[in-house]
Amino acid sequence: MSLPTKSAELSTLHRQWLTYAVTQQLGRVLDKHSERIIESICTTASSLEDGADMRLRVLAVQLQKVRTLKHAILDTETFIAQLE
Repeated sequence: MSLPTKSAELSTLHRQWLTYAVTQQLGRVLDKHSERIIESICTTASSLEDGADMRLRVLAVQLQKVRTLKHAILDTETFIAQLE
């Protein structure tokens, strides 16, 4: 099987996988997790407690990782590029 054919087949399979209920639920879970992180960032940013800066950095990194993971899993082109 040539590479373009393999990529086309993977693309078709991935798009089909995106229609599954479990995949859509995964997207919602990642969105919900992002929302919770953003809420924590807002709460921590308004805090004057010691260590708030470090917690903000950790939360920002977590948010970036969740968004990167969601994109890598749910974006067909990105998903296929990681397999090749």
